[in-house]
Amino acid sequence: MKPRLPAVASIVMGLAGAALVAVIWPIAIPLGIFAVALVAVTFLLKPADKNDKRLATAGLVLGLFAIVLGAAVAVTDDGNDTKSNEKLTFVDGIATGTPDAAHPPQKDVENPLPCRVEIGALRAGGKITNSSGAPADYVIIVVWEEDGTRLASNTAVIDNVAPGLTSTFEVSASGDGSLRTTCRVDRVDRTKTA
Repeated sequence: MKPRLPAVASIVMGLAGAALVAVIWPIAIPLGIFAVALVAVTFLLKPADKNDKRLATAGLVLGLFAIVLGAAVAVTDDGNDTKSNEKLTFVDGIATGTPDAAHPPQKDVENPLPCRVEIGALRAGGKITNSSGAPADYVIIVVWEEDGTRLASNTAVIDNVAPGLTSTFEVSASGDGSLRTTCRVDRVDRTKTA
């Protein structure tokens, strides 16, 4: 085997590792390690040509760069998306990411939530009254439970509710329930409309 082949392959692996770190960072570290291993193979083959040595050195630098970059992303990545880092507040057991202590959006939604069970479907519907001083959109997450086990969840979106006015919503999910099935609002978020 000629030393140039693993030297060029080490450059390709190092570049791939560095390029893919933004998309799928866990692959950067193994690709970087593989690039460094190919550099070792290149030097075990005792390259006589200076270009082969330069290629191997470039592969070593790129491989180490991919490893360091992948490790840096691994250390800073907590495995959660940005939405899950938001601060949630709870009122009456309902969560929200909307900061409004004066008019919490949890108080806007009808509670308890009327729900019903049909063959193959779980349904819920209710009312929401905008207690803020501006038109707002709502996102309501409803869950259906039975004997402490979550059967399903789904989201209702209500657009452009004027201040002080009430709007109705319905949401459904696939599933089989019984007379013991209950539903509740798990989370409600309110955003001002533009």
